[in-house]
Amino acid sequence: MKVGRASTQRLSKYVKLALLIGINLSVSAQGDQILLSFDSIFPATPYKEALGSCMQALSYLDQLCHEHERGEEMTITLVHDAFLGKVTLAQHKLAHLIIDIQAGSIVADDNVHYLSAILGHIKQVYQERLDSNQRNTLAVGMIDDMVLQISRIIE
Repeated sequence: MKVGRASTQRLSKYVKLALLIGINLSVSAQGDQILLSFDSIFPATPYKEALGSCMQALSYLDQLCHEHERGEEMTITLVHDAFLGKVTLAQHKLAHLIIDIQAGSIVADDNVHYLSAILGHIKQVYQERLDSNQRNTLAVGMIDDMVLQISRIIE
């Protein structure tokens, strides 16, 4: 089938028109955009926040153990302070989770057991990999308290 010159020009005009309309629509739609973040579509739950803060504490604990092997006192002090801050945040988030559960919010048993396992692991690593003179009694108390609180939920 032969395509004539007139039909090729007409097709070219339609393509140009479609491109111009598309460009115009994309420019005018930018002012009408609705900005949605991931957190606004899927809001953070108290469980998600508690889990995230425990994972951050675990990450800092891993870094702390690594720094103890290197032996740089200034870095050890800084990382230990950061770890203590993350444990404090985790304790705060866990308290909110417990209040939320007591208020009737439903959290899957598997999730609570997973959070309990992470807290148990933090406690174990902190006590086994750091000598007693390197551990902070405040951190030990907070970790023990979190393990106790989460075990009460499981029961």
